Amino acid sequence: MLPRERIIAQLNHRESDIVPMGENHIHAEIVEKFLGRKVLHGNGFLELKALWDGRREELIRDAVDVLSKLPRKNGADYVRVPASPPDRPYPRPKMLGEYSWVDEKGRHFHFNPEIGQQISPEYNTELTIDDIPDVNENFVVHPSEMDAIRGVIARIKGTHFIIARLPLDGTF
Repeated sequence: MLPRERIIAQLNHRESDIVPMGENHIHAEIVEKFLGRKVLHGNGFLELKALWDGRREELIRDAVDVLSKLPRKNGADYVRVPASPPDRPYPRPKMLGEYSWVDEKGRHFHFNPEIGQQISPEYNTELTIDDIPDVNENFVVHPSEMDAIRGVIARIKGTHFIIARLPLDGTF
């Protein structure tokens, strides 16, 4: 069976030749060992710096390359592809330290290189219930947010199952 056929069989409550597997995220250092090269995709702060430097297209190309090659290298049956950063300017923020900054809206952020992917805003004590988005409102996904997803589909749709992650809240 092809990797995608395993997933489809399981979704249809049929037995596959082996139990399908995949990863939702693999730390960039491990990806680099699998692929034998440095990567931007999934590399937290380096991704942000690439956006601040106007290198979004390079970031998208790297994501497509990583997410297309990795399942073949590690034997995964599916790949989870996150939405791309929208195609827009990313102003360089005011840096407060090596990994701390303030964005154009005055929000403070901090990246912890020991944890990796997580970038956390400083706690905002002024949020109210009115600041929470209405779950019944429609949301719009900018077409450019689908760039990496489209790229991975073009490369491996015939062999692997692809799970797209929309740019909402971290769900699939």
